[in-house]
Amino acid sequence: MSQLNASPDERIVVTGLGPVHALGIGREAFFNSLAAGVDGAKPARSIEVSNYKHQYACEVDLADSDQCALGPLPEGCEKASLYAILGTQLAIDDAGLRREELKNQPVGCFIGTTDGESQRIDALVTRLHNAESVPQNSFDAVAHARLSRNINLYLDSTGPAYTIGNACSASNAALVSAVEYLRSTGADFAVCGGSDVACRKTFSIFHRLSAISEKHCTLFDLNRIGIIPAEGASILLLEKLSSALARKAKIYGEVVGYGMNCDATHMTNLNPDKIKTCLSRCLETAGLAPEEVDYICMHGTGTPANDLNEYQSVQKVFGDAIPLCGSIKSMTGHAMGAAAGFGAIACMFALNHGIPPTINLSEQDPQIAIPLTAKYLPQPVNVALNNAFAFGGNNAIVAFRRVNTLG
Repeated sequence: MSQLNASPDERIVVTGLGPVHALGIGREAFFNSLAAGVDGAKPARSIEVSNYKHQYACEVDLADSDQCALGPLPEGCEKASLYAILGTQLAIDDAGLRREELKNQPVGCFIGTTDGESQRIDALVTRLHNAESVPQNSFDAVAHARLSRNINLYLDSTGPAYTIGNACSASNAALVSAVEYLRSTGADFAVCGGSDVACRKTFSIFHRLSAISEKHCTLFDLNRIGIIPAEGASILLLEKLSSALARKAKIYGEVVGYGMNCDATHMTNLNPDKIKTCLSRCLETAGLAPEEVDYICMHGTGTPANDLNEYQSVQKVFGDAIPLCGSIKSMTGHAMGAAAGFGAIACMFALNHGIPPTINLSEQDPQIAIPLTAKYLPQPVNVALNNAFAFGGNNAIVAFRRVNTLG
C-alpha cells in the first residue's frame, strides 16, 4: 500500500460498521434496535449520580473485553479506548477483513471525543478534591490522544493517529479527516468515528444548564427539556471504492461531500445563518441540489434552543420542501463525541434499509415544521445528510449516497 500517486478524485465508501452502544454491540444488533424504536435510556449505574435530579443515561452493557475476543490490548487502555478498539474490530469484521491483513499497513485512525477517558478524570478530580496524592503519570493516561493511539497500536498500523476533540461534532470531523487522508495518500483503509464514556462532568454541565431530561429524550416535542447522556463508540471503516470493488466488499454508502465551519457566535446556541453556510457548502461539495436529499439525520438533542435553531437552519436551505428528518438521539441519547458517528451509522441504515423512527414524540412543536416519522419506514433512500453541531459553534455536516454498483 504505497502512500504515493493518490488521486484527489478517488471515491471513498463505507464498508464496515462497529457500533458499541446500549442499543446493541455490532451492526446487526444496533440496526435491529433502530428498526424497533428501542429506547436505550435506563438509570445510570457506572457513575454516581444520586445527587442529581435526573439520573437516566444510555450505558453500554459490556462486562469485559475477554467476551469480545480482542486479545491483548495496548497498555493503559481505559473504558473509552476499550470501546473504540472493540468498535474497530467489529467494523473490520463487518467489512470482511482480518486484523492480520491490516498489520503494518498505513491504516489511518481518526477518532473524535469530548472527554476521552472521562471516568478516569472523574476519579482523579475526586482524589484531588479530597487532598489525596495522584501518581505522576496520571494525567498522561487520560490524554485524548490515547484513543486513536491505542487503536493504532491494536492494529499495528503505520498510518497516522489523530484524536479530534470537537465535542459533539467530533465524529463528523474525524470522518472528514479520514476521507481527506484516503484521497491524498495511497492508503486503502481508514478507521474513523468517536468514543466517549458516561461521566459526572456531563451530568454536572447539563444539569447546570437545566438541559437534562428526566427519563426519555423527547426531541422536537413541544415540552422537550433536554438530553439523555449516553456513551459508546461509533466506528466506521472507510475504504477506497477501487479497493472495495476489487475484494467484492459490501458497500453501505459513499461519502460524497461535507461542510465544516466554526462560527464562534455563542458557546451553546446554534447560529442558523452559519449552519446554513455549512449545509450549503456540504451540498456544493457533493454536487447535490437540495431536492436530491431524501433524509436528514438531525443533530436534534432535545433542548428547546438547539432543536428550534437547527430547524431554522434547515429551512433556510430547503424552504418548504424539507425532506424526511429524524434524530436517533431519541433512542441513543447524546453520546457527545461519539454522537455524530452514530448518526453516520444511522445514515448507512437509511441508505440500505429505511428511515429510523424518532420516538418519544407526544406533540410536535408547531414552530418546528419538519416531516418526522414515529415508526420505522422500510424504504431505502438514495441521499442522506448527517448533521452535527458542538459547543463553541463547531459545525460539521456530511453527505452520503447509496452505491448501486456493488462488488
